[in-house]
Amino acid sequence: MLAIVIGLLIMSGTASGANYPSASRQRLGGIVDLLNKATKIDRSFAKGGKTIYKLPGGQLYYVSLLDLDSDGSRWAKQDATGQSGTSLRQPDGKAVDSDSVPFFVLPGSGFYRQFGIQLGDIAAIIYKDRVEFAVFADHGPKQKLGEGSIALHRSIGHETIRSGQFHDEAIDKDVITIVFPKSGDGTPQTPAKIRALGQKLFSELGGRFP
Repeated sequence: MLAIVIGLLIMSGTASGANYPSASRQRLGGIVDLLNKATKIDRSFAKGGKTIYKLPGGQLYYVSLLDLDSDGSRWAKQDATGQSGTSLRQPDGKAVDSDSVPFFVLPGSGFYRQFGIQLGDIAAIIYKDRVEFAVFADHGPKQKLGEGSIALHRSIGHETIRSGQFHDEAIDKDVITIVFPKSGDGTPQTPAKIRALGQKLFSELGGRFP
């Protein structure tokens, strides 16, 4: 009987450590309990997120790598895939600057819309014991889940601008993203406002900050 119970826990993804990196356990706080009640999303990507859940409150949770998006920054010219524009724009029409605004990327498909997520929404990004808050500002390839701006990488301890040069380097694994649907106002806001709103939402969900 005990063997059957343990087997069911592993199959449903509720066994300890099955759905989050152990190095981030303290930051997640009460969110770990929510994961035990979450709905596992049966979707995989060619690159990136394979651990994907919908939390009881509707938030999208996934664990993935974190590729680098230089779009909208002066460093985009040094990036083979860099672009001058971003999907979300500032009120004056300018792109969101990857080097100064922490933003995250979701695949340019219908995937995120099924969760009610819109450009401008806010997410908590956790890597090991660090947490940063970011705005959904760009669409990425349809078969990749896990990408963020230069400023986002910097905030979680991964500096990609060194000695005046851009280095297109990803964080290979164990980055947690929790997206809060309908949390934004359709604009990039400012880094200070992104963080203030993100901290509030993350804390209310059960996360620990700082």
